[in-house]
Amino acid sequence: MQAILVQSESAVINRWQVNESFKVGATRFFNHSKLTPSMLIEEVCQKSSRAIGQHVLCISDSSSLNYQSHNGRLKVNDPDLGVIKDDKSTGIFFHSSLGINALDGLPLGYGFIKCWVHAFGREKKSPGQHKKLPIEEKESYRWLAGVKASEEVFSEARMLTAIHDRESDIYELFARVPNEKTHLLVRSSWDRLVESGEVLSSHIDHLAVQGGMLLPLEGTATRIRRTAKLAVKWAKIHLNKPKNKAKLLPNDPDSLPIYVVDIAEIDAPADEKPIHWRLLTTHCVEDLETAALIALWYSYRWWIEELFRILKSQGFAIEESQLSTGKALQMLLVLSLEAALKVLTLKQARYAEAQASAHICFEEAEIQCLEALQTTLEGKTTRQQNPHPNRSLKWAAWLIARLGGWNPHSQDINQRLFGVISLRRGLVAFYQRFEGWQLARNAPPQIPCPNPLNDT
Repeated sequence: MQAILVQSESAVINRWQVNESFKVGATRFFNHSKLTPSMLIEEVCQKSSRAIGQHVLCISDSSSLNYQSHNGRLKVNDPDLGVIKDDKSTGIFFHSSLGINALDGLPLGYGFIKCWVHAFGREKKSPGQHKKLPIEEKESYRWLAGVKASEEVFSEARMLTAIHDRESDIYELFARVPNEKTHLLVRSSWDRLVESGEVLSSHIDHLAVQGGMLLPLEGTATRIRRTAKLAVKWAKIHLNKPKNKAKLLPNDPDSLPIYVVDIAEIDAPADEKPIHWRLLTTHCVEDLETAALIALWYSYRWWIEELFRILKSQGFAIEESQLSTGKALQMLLVLSLEAALKVLTLKQARYAEAQASAHICFEEAEIQCLEALQTTLEGKTTRQQNPHPNRSLKWAAWLIARLGGWNPHSQDINQRLFGVISLRRGLVAFYQRFEGWQLARNAPPQIPCPNPLNDT
C-alpha cells in the first residue's frame, strides 16, 4: 500500500495506476468495519527505528486537512469529521511527532500520531471556562501525550529531545515531561515573568551578546535560502508558575530552572524578515558551542513543515481524496504519513554519512532496478555522473531526484540541492519503471520459432 501511495498521482483511488482488483481491494480496506485509524497508527509507530544508543530529536506539530469542496460526498453527521479552524469548513485535525537522528538528521519514524475533530454544532467554551480546565481536558494535552508516547517508541534511544514551536509553550509541559533521558526545546511564546522579577524579553535585552554563528537556512515561499549571520545570547533562568494556574497545578513546582538561548540575525537581506528565535530548553547551555547546537537542532523543525507540504497540494494531494467517510480519510492520512517518510529521508540523505545504505529506503529488488536505470540517468561529463558510492543512500537519492527532473549539471552539484517535490516526482517515475522492470525480469524465456524451411 505504501508503494502504491507513493506512485499514485493523487489520493483518488480511481486514478491509481494499478489494476481494477487492487482498486476494489483498496476501497474495501478503507471501509473495513474492523479496521480503525488507531490500529494503523499503532502499526506505523511500531515500524519506527528503536534508535539504539542514539540521540533522537522528536519534532512535533499540528495541522488540519480541509475537505470542504467534497461536502456533497461527505455526511454532516459523520463522527470522524468536523469543522476546522474557521468553524465552517469540513475537515480533520492531526498531530504528528517525527523522530530524527540528531547526528545526521535522517528520519527514524513516528513516535506519535493523533487525529481529532471539532464536532459540527459543538458548543464552544468561553476563554474563561477554557482557562479553568486542567491540561488533561484540553487539546493542548497532545504536546505532553506526544512526548510520553515517543519515549515508549524510542525506548532504546540514549536521549530524546522534544522540539516544539510556540504553541506548546505551556508550564505543564516543562513541569511534567523532562527527566534524565528526555529534554525539551521549545520556542518561547509568552513574555512571562522570570525569577528576577523582569519579564523575559527585558531580561534577555539586558544581556550582552556572547557569541556569533553562521546557520544555513532552507529557502521557503516567504524566505530566501541563505546562510544567516546570528548573534547569540544564553542564560539560566527560572520560570514562575502562572498565578492564574496556581489552583490547577497544586503538585507542580512554583518555579522551574531552565535555559534560554536567544538567536537574532544580523544584516538580514533587504525585504527579508530577520530570524529571531528565543528558545527555552532543559539542556544545560554554558558555552557558545552548546548554544549553537541548540540553534541547529531547532532549525530541523522545518522538517515537519516539509512533511505537511508533501501530504498536501504539492505532494500526495490527500485533500483531493474522494473517500466518503471520515474514518477512511483518517486512515489515508496515516498511510500517507508513512509514505512521506521515504521522501523526507531521501532529501536528508545529502547530510548522511557516505556509507549509509540505500536499504534504509528501498528493498533489494528496488536497488537492483536503480542500478539498471543508472546508465540512462547519467551523462558523459563529471557533473552528469552520480558522485556517490554505489548502493548508498546518497546514490539512490541522486538517481530518484534525476528521475524527478532535477538537473545536476546546471551548476556546482554541491550548491544545487534537490527538494521534496523533485523526489516525490522521482518516486512516481521510479515505481512505474520498477513495475515494468519486474515484469520483464520475470517473463518466461522466449522459445525460438521453428523454421519451416529447415528440413532437419
